[in-house]
Amino acid sequence: DTARTVPDLAGVLVLIDMGHDASEAARGGPGPTPLCFFNPLHGDGPVSVRWRAVGGRERITVRACAACAKAVRAREAPDVLRDGATPYYEVDPARSVWATTGYGQFRGDLVQRVLRGDLDRR
Repeated sequence: DTARTVPDLAGVLVLIDMGHDASEAARGGPGPTPLCFFNPLHGDGPVSVRWRAVGGRERITVRACAACAKAVRAREAPDVLRDGATPYYEVDPARSVWATTGYGQFRGDLVQRVLRGDLDRR
């Protein structure tokens, strides 16, 4: 099937990046660096940052690009990838593999979910 939204295209980028990281690690290169949690289009997320969603109570640790990490530490809103008007991570997890997995940062089974067709269950 084809990607239908910008979050889907970002997901393609994440999957390619995961494959590249795995290939590099297999050749003795550095370990994987996930793409920015807030917006994978920002590139690598080398900075770990504690973050709490607006209105949420739980703080989680995510990997972010330098600009998003700086915004979070300053208690400002990072530049998030949106699915329509909604931050991708606030989309109903039942209809978004990206929200469910945080583009792979919450769960290690992103590739398996895409392969079994979770992306098509909308």
